[in-house]
Amino acid sequence: MASRLGLIFLLLCSWQAFADECGIVYGEGWAFVVPPVQGWSPACMDRAMEGTAVSLWPSHQGARDSDAVMYVSVNMKAGRTLGEFQEEELASFREASPQSRVAVLPTNGERAGLDGHMVHIANAPGAHDEFVAYLEGPGAFYVLVLSADTPELAEHYKPAYLQFLRGFSAMKRN
Repeated sequence: MASRLGLIFLLLCSWQAFADECGIVYGEGWAFVVPPVQGWSPACMDRAMEGTAVSLWPSHQGARDSDAVMYVSVNMKAGRTLGEFQEEELASFREASPQSRVAVLPTNGERAGLDGHMVHIANAPGAHDEFVAYLEGPGAFYVLVLSADTPELAEHYKPAYLQFLRGFSAMKRN
């Protein structure tokens, strides 16, 4: 009996660890693999930040009081190209936050395998510094964001963000 209880406990702990890692996240017509990022804690779908499919924060901090967050939002293509989608997103952002500065960054092959563009946004709402990647997958566009409290923190967390980008994989879902 004790061995059965131990096995059940082990299975429950293993299931929770898998659930906490997110794995594959999907919705109507889209799906992607959430790569684990060392030192970051994930939350997916209903547990993620509002408006996102996945959100991550430094593991040594709480989700609500972290000095940085990474997240993925999903947008259906609706007949647009990635360039058109990015321009719409940035125009809307510039209108809502005219004090922000947006600079397009070269990707330098960091996203081989997925078409995409990356921008840096200084002085984003809340005085945040952000790196934003616009990626195209089957059926959807994905916006992967690193938002940090200061430019120094954004640079500090940028290696983890690039790790997240390199491991991100969109897939087709019928």
